Amino acid sequence: MTLSRLAYGFAFIVGLAVAAPGCGSSGASRSEAPTQAALALEDIDSFLRMHKKGGKPAPKSIKDLAPMENGFPQAYMGLQAGAVVVYWGVDFDPTDSKTVVAYEKTAPESGGEVLMRDGSTVKMTAEEFKAAPKPAEGKLSTEVDAKSAKKTASKK
Repeated sequence: MTLSRLAYGFAFIVGLAVAAPGCGSSGASRSEAPTQAALALEDIDSFLRMHKKGGKPAPKSIKDLAPMENGFPQAYMGLQAGAVVVYWGVDFDPTDSKTVVAYEKTAPESGGEVLMRDGSTVKMTAEEFKAAPKPAEGKLSTEVDAKSAKKTASKK
């Protein structure tokens, strides 16, 4: 009888060990799938980190990203489509979690995803975005792209 009790006890423990990982919460909350803009911001962060690690100066326009379009497709598509806006000429800085470096186009009016200089992404309201520090040395991608478009138009 002790042998069958031992066998049942062993089977019970094995059953718990197999079933337990699928039960309950892992502690990490699952949120909705990331938006296209959030994916683009993550790609922009990776691009800025790579530039900094390679000892290159901060990218000045989308032209600096173009040769690496295949490596950062979400960033490139988001910038071309105008879904995200970047402060060009601003380096990644792991110590600065307050300064905005890029953001979802809708952030100033209705809130959205925002990439901070330390690489973190934050969802902000329009009010939070307006109050967040912006880099003094950067040029908005919309300003850079507008100048580039004027130069291209004048050449035609």
